[in-house]
Amino acid sequence: MPGSYDPIDVALGVLMERYRRDVEQASTMLVAMARDHDRGVKEFAEALVTGPREEHANAASHTVTRAVSFIHANAHHEIGVEEIAAAAHIGVRGLQQAFRDQRQQTPLGYLRQVRMECARRDLSAGHRSSQCTVGDIASRWHFANAGRFAGEYKRVFGCSPSQTLRASDVPDAPDPRVLLDRAVDAARRSES
Repeated sequence: MPGSYDPIDVALGVLMERYRRDVEQASTMLVAMARDHDRGVKEFAEALVTGPREEHANAASHTVTRAVSFIHANAHHEIGVEEIAAAAHIGVRGLQQAFRDQRQQTPLGYLRQVRMECARRDLSAGHRSSQCTVGDIASRWHFANAGRFAGEYKRVFGCSPSQTLRASDVPDAPDPRVLLDRAVDAARRSES
């Protein structure tokens, strides 16, 4: 039948034409990018394909370092992965990938770890402040559920948060500097 076309042939023809245009556009872009970097097209194309792996690793390391610094400085605030990524000058997905590559954990997992350590520090120092409870400290470090906090704390540290808080009520050991001064004084007296 004259004038009839196979729809598959037509679709393939359209796709091939679009592909040809994409290839032309990519070729033009490659030439322009090579020129912008003062390199030959072949040299620039090889660099694109092989990639500067060491430079990429260093960039990821700097990204994670910026994120870790931000987390430590702001763990007491209500922060999330978006704020951490913004502080590290990278998108959320890039930050998550960099953390997986560098630390084998997520940014929020690391934030939770830092907060857990801070909560432990506060529980250990709990006797210094009156009216200090496990719930107060859990809330201070943005653990919304005190029961889950207690379970995770026990899993991480091997004891309950209340045990750590009670242990903080034990009188402090004398300052080692004071002990040293006393020993020096005693030695001087014995020499006289």
